[in-house]
Amino acid sequence: MTGSFSVSLPSICNTTTHNGHLLVLTHVTTMCRPITAFPVSLPCLAPSASLYCQKMMSEHTEISTSKRRLYHSLDMSPMDERDFDYYSDERWELPGNDSKKMNELPPVPVEEGVKIIDCTQTCNKFGLHYHTVYLWCVKDVCGIICAVFTWLLVAYAEFTVMCVILLPGPSQMYSFCNALLFNWFVIMALTAHVRTMLSDPGAIPRGNATRENIMKLGLKQGEVVFKCPKCVSIKPDRAHHCSVCQRCIRKMDHHCPWVNNCVGESNQKFFVLFTLYICCMSLHAAVLSINHFVVCIGKDWKVCPAFSPPATTVFLIILIFEGLLFGIFTAIMFGSQLSAICTDETGIEQLKKEQATWERKSRWLSIKSVFGHPFGLHWFSPFTKPRTYKPLHEQYSV
Repeated sequence: MTGSFSVSLPSICNTTTHNGHLLVLTHVTTMCRPITAFPVSLPCLAPSASLYCQKMMSEHTEISTSKRRLYHSLDMSPMDERDFDYYSDERWELPGNDSKKMNELPPVPVEEGVKIIDCTQTCNKFGLHYHTVYLWCVKDVCGIICAVFTWLLVAYAEFTVMCVILLPGPSQMYSFCNALLFNWFVIMALTAHVRTMLSDPGAIPRGNATRENIMKLGLKQGEVVFKCPKCVSIKPDRAHHCSVCQRCIRKMDHHCPWVNNCVGESNQKFFVLFTLYICCMSLHAAVLSINHFVVCIGKDWKVCPAFSPPATTVFLIILIFEGLLFGIFTAIMFGSQLSAICTDETGIEQLKKEQATWERKSRWLSIKSVFGHPFGLHWFSPFTKPRTYKPLHEQYSV
């Protein structure tokens, strides 16, 4: 059941409280995302700014839903999950240019799911300079297990290629060149994996659907904005709510458990590079394994002294299976991502067969919006981030 409603606001800015008013509490912090804060090389200071904003609606506020439900009061935190679909959203009609400020309430504890490390006293004691370092980390058990399993698979491939195939090899030049190429694929793949996993995919700040923020959009009277009822945020065009990340993600493509994160506007480049380098690494490992297996059998295992023939056979068969399986899988993912980028259509939009309400970019412009401009080696580097966040008035479209 889609819970969309429109609100007519003839006297939205009443400063008195009455029974039956629509009260929306919004949590606003300077972080505004479900992350875990980790200290990275330098001490970190968590922001202490945390405030609640409230909206006072008059008794004449008219609310209509698709199911004509009556809302006497609405507390958006927490939201009843049973009342809304995965992609349900709310529609608010703006009353005009009235921009009266919200009333500020006392600070409240930080929301659940956000871990903050405050080293202020320690830093002051030793006279250290400090700054805030945040890493995006989705607290999903299944996703964390899949991410760790990905690293274990790469570690197994590294061990088998280096210790079973290359180091015992008779040709030093052959071993050196293949070891250099394979380890380059490994470094790039793992770096892209970490960047995809720990990068904000383009999450909309939770609880930013306040009257003050809506007025900053500069909309005309009668225009509408969409508000997600689950994370209480202004919902931009082409944004979707992720039930795992518990946020609305700009240009969300899908949620990938292998990277324990959503693939969205701000980290799609890293995910594309991750699939590319995992594909190259897997196919390279499979080719090396097949070649080594054929050579060992052809020379009656005399050139394969590292392990016994049964142990070597087991190592190689497992690596061949792993390399072909993940090589083909990531090749398909890489192709689907490139197709989505070139057509300027996300995976969710393709799955839902949504009619395009946005102006499609050209193929080249869409590619540059993901990998950066101009074309260069940085397109293939997971160490560089091509995009920056848009200003508030450019983030949201209606």
